[in-house]
Amino acid sequence: MEVTESVEILLDPTINPLRLTVGGIGLGDPVSGIAREFVVHGHSPSVPIVQRTYGPEDEMSIQRPGEPALRPYPLAEIFDDACTYGGWVDLALPGKPRSHGTVRLDITDGRVTDMHLSGSWLAPLGLDSKAEIARLFGHNDRYHRTNSKTIWAWTRRSFAISWNDEDDRLRSLSLGPRVCASIPIFDAKSLIHWALTWRRNHPEDDWPLRPHPDSVAEPVIAGRIAALMKALDVHGETPSLERLFSGDFLQGSTRRSWDALLPYITGTGHDGPRHARNHRDQFMHSGGIPVLWTRMLQLRLHIEQITAFNEHIMVASGIYFYAVQLADDVGKRVEAGRDHIDQVLSLILDPAQRRFTWGYLVREHGFPDVDLDALEFEDLC
Repeated sequence: MEVTESVEILLDPTINPLRLTVGGIGLGDPVSGIAREFVVHGHSPSVPIVQRTYGPEDEMSIQRPGEPALRPYPLAEIFDDACTYGGWVDLALPGKPRSHGTVRLDITDGRVTDMHLSGSWLAPLGLDSKAEIARLFGHNDRYHRTNSKTIWAWTRRSFAISWNDEDDRLRSLSLGPRVCASIPIFDAKSLIHWALTWRRNHPEDDWPLRPHPDSVAEPVIAGRIAALMKALDVHGETPSLERLFSGDFLQGSTRRSWDALLPYITGTGHDGPRHARNHRDQFMHSGGIPVLWTRMLQLRLHIEQITAFNEHIMVASGIYFYAVQLADDVGKRVEAGRDHIDQVLSLILDPAQRRFTWGYLVREHGFPDVDLDALEFEDLC
């Protein structure tokens, strides 16, 4: 069914969005079916380049490895790179001016994975307010606030709606299996990430967490840490960040942590897991789990400092771009190890590997229902 012929079909809850097409292209279709004449923009973040610059009206110049200097980056080449390396392309609507809106196609491995519809051509849906979204589409099972927008998702329908909070209007409708997966679910790794970020910026801080007086984002991060500590039962009678970092919360739970951890680490090929498995009781009574926790958490903090080295850099060119790229390359080399460490830490912290939605944490544990990304950007300005 072609969405551009009757956008109102999106209101029908019996319609499977995965069977819809836009300009004849459906989810899962090969990129060879995309009509080049409708492509108006695109991007491929994984394309190998030395540097990239932007001019008026999103005009780009790039320098590929082996090329002597920057050169124009034509739309046809952008499209080919998105098809080859993955990325996205924007299509104008067939038979309508670009001002009516576009369709963004996400591309992975030469196929269309998700679609994002935006523009005035969606007006017949009547989505003029957040209340109308709830009335027309019913209860959502996930939502998220990020980058000045609110996103609601209906995972069974592989469908999501994005609302522009700055202008208080519809931003886009998204179809595809990945649009819901992109909405975060919070877990032990989330707490580890925010706690490490806090410790990196406030090495002497414990509890109550004391945000920097000039920051609008740090009070929200502190609220997220507190909410997740409650949800994961590491809050204790007296809240303390040091209780988390020292491993004191593990008292009485090391056996559960070890039972969850052993199947994961046994296959790593290191001697430590095999030795610990063969001497399980000795390992546990000697404080093996708390030692592993504190040691890996210290290492993870050092990795955090490396991977966050460029976090406040917005624009770079010339030799400065080279320095930024070199730091990024080093950061990428430790990312695989970081993920492994995060999994070990999360199994110790929460053997049950619980996962929480934004809405649940807001209702049950006081999770701040605000847009952290927008506040972090405000801190940079």
